Amino acid sequence: MRPKYSLPEIERRWSVDFCLLPELADLPFDEITDRYIHNTGLRLRKVVAASGEVRYKLGKKYRETRSLTNLYLDEVEYLLFASLPAEIIRKRRYRLEGGALDVPLEPSSLPIRFEAEFPDEIHAATYIPPEFAVEEI
Repeated sequence: MRPKYSLPEIERRWSVDFCLLPELADLPFDEITDRYIHNTGLRLRKVVAASGEVRYKLGKKYRETRSLTNLYLDEVEYLLFASLPAEIIRKRRYRLEGGALDVPLEPSSLPIRFEAEFPDEIHAATYIPPEFAVEEI
């Protein structure tokens, strides 16, 4: 049974062939900083949109039920949680081809990934990824 107030998370992810990617230089992107809080299942996220808007979220994924709960925070609340020890990942997220291309900034050794989210299992099963999405992970 799914935890109360959580939503199902139906997604698929692929590794990317960098040589097959479209030119990204002129595309808008969101810059995302994820803080995976140590010894918890919590992710603190700061999103700076291409428009300059900043959003803060605290999320928890429930792996056993494939569901997710998010709380939207203000900056003061975000800074309080940001003081906790965490693994930090920064990336640029480009919206294209019906999904999201995540290009890591820090650590830069992380792979580029493409992911798509779906309203239900049928849409997930019938989605055809773009040609640069080469291997489902």
